Amino acid sequence: FVVCLFRCATDAMDVAKKFVTELETATREYNGKTFLRADNPKTWEVFDGRDQFVEPDHLNPAIFDFNCVSILGFTGLENVHNWWSSDEVHEILSLRDSIEKMGVFVVEGLQKATDLQERDRWAFGDRLLLLELMNISHYEPAQQYTDKYQQIIDKIGLSSTLLFAESVSHTLVSEFPIDHACATSWRMKSEAQRWYDTDLYRDHLMPLRKEASKSLAILIPIFPDPRLDEFERAKRQGNASLALRSTVR
Repeated sequence: FVVCLFRCATDAMDVAKKFVTELETATREYNGKTFLRADNPKTWEVFDGRDQFVEPDHLNPAIFDFNCVSILGFTGLENVHNWWSSDEVHEILSLRDSIEKMGVFVVEGLQKATDLQERDRWAFGDRLLLLELMNISHYEPAQQYTDKYQQIIDKIGLSSTLLFAESVSHTLVSEFPIDHACATSWRMKSEAQRWYDTDLYRDHLMPLRKEASKSLAILIPIFPDPRLDEFERAKRQGNASLALRSTVR
């Protein structure tokens, strides 16, 4: 997997989103897939590490202050490098004025990536991704964390998919300080919350992550909820009753 984080300029969001889309589209030639695209932080939920996501004050800047995420999947590392070193990507990167910060990180995956365009995702598949990012100060507990993560999540009996729980193997752009990353996909928010609230997670994983790093745990939609799209359209059209129905189905 390739985890791409962006801090898009708020006064040029449309241009920034086009930039991200062009990077994603360029993967197709190299058997790449877009597993997740999220660029509406209002729909994200921070489980912990908010001060690393939104700075509490100017003396303590947030290190994970991204507002757009794209997670890409490739069949192998060679395809990643061929994509990244291509003329097309070089040209796209030369036009990144609307991107204030950018991080691109390769993490070894535990599952084969599927593409948003290939799936009836919202109706039948996992809808949410619990993404945990770490900026490491102590390596040993960080490695214990990612090793135990894989062992413990198999024991809880919840329906989830562990996509990766590894240290970053290659850094292509390093404007966000990411060293380790974990990602699990979930059908329902309640299931992700139950995992986060289990004694196994709270007692055996979280202390290691806190000891090892500055970190962020954030729940992100894998793709837009079509009901929210309908709600926004209804609001723009001034149809309050339709907007309400679209959110309570």
